[in-house]
Amino acid sequence: MKVARTASAGRRALVVVLRALLATALLTATAVVVTATPAAAEGEPVANLWWVRCQDESEPFSDEPYILLNGQQIASGNNIDPGDKFYFFNNSEQTIFGDYLVLELWEDDGIWGDDHLGNFYVYASDQGQGERESYVFGNGEYILHYVVT
Repeated sequence: MKVARTASAGRRALVVVLRALLATALLTATAVVVTATPAAAEGEPVANLWWVRCQDESEPFSDEPYILLNGQQIASGNNIDPGDKFYFFNNSEQTIFGDYLVLELWEDDGIWGDDHLGNFYVYASDQGQGERESYVFGNGEYILHYVVT
């Protein structure tokens, strides 16, 4: 009889712990979803970033480009050659505060230091103009494809 009560109490304790873990996981997931994409202020234009296409790599071999927004990496590609694209998956919507959004294009050179290839500019005035492009032509040639809503 004592063994049965102990086993029953152990199961109840396990159920309580599992419910607490599930509740914590659900709250964490909700917080991540809520904070993943900042809401645009009323009337602020939103840049919907689609992809970046390589026209010409910056080196004699494949590039490893990446995009920074406010110092945070929001997209990257590996072994990119002319004609290849890389996409904005989790960070595709960016609110434009002010007149424009600046996206820095870098090329990862590992231990030799990264190369700043240039900046893409996405203008608030592009809102409602349909599909648009921004260009970085210099040490490598890249095209950003986007829409401002």
